[in-house]
Amino acid sequence: MRRSRLSPEVALLLGLGIAAFGLFVLGRLLRDWRGADRTRRFVATHGRLRGVHRGTTRTATTRGSVAAPHVAFQLRVRYSYEVAGQEHVGTRYGYGRIGRKEWLAARALLDARQEGSAIEVWYDPNRPADAVVVRGLLGRPWRELSLGGGAVAIGVALVHDALERLASVS
Repeated sequence: MRRSRLSPEVALLLGLGIAAFGLFVLGRLLRDWRGADRTRRFVATHGRLRGVHRGTTRTATTRGSVAAPHVAFQLRVRYSYEVAGQEHVGTRYGYGRIGRKEWLAARALLDARQEGSAIEVWYDPNRPADAVVVRGLLGRPWRELSLGGGAVAIGVALVHDALERLASVS
């Protein structure tokens, strides 16, 4: 392995920071995955659509020397539903990140409905305030999994190298 040009102290801090970022990304993915898994036990009920905001954000990213557009899909939904005589209001469409495929499905589902129209809502029978419109994990988590795992691996390698260099100096 090629030795870093950074001082061992800087490499140690940089490695810890990169590994912490990777753990943060993986933690968010794990939270969404566990939430999506819980939705398998959710029960369906009828609700009312209270509001929908759909939008996209376009930014330019550089891949090599070519600028490539990146589109971030945004979806905010608000709905109400009743469980055991108590009205609840939900805002979660589902667990995970909305990609192009989920964006198109959400548009097809929500564009056909006006505010106040009926919508199927899935809620947790143990915690009725926890509800979603779509069960399961949205999107494909491969990007987050590879980004988080790669960051952890690079961070651990930097920390290992820095600790070896610090130990050889002592």
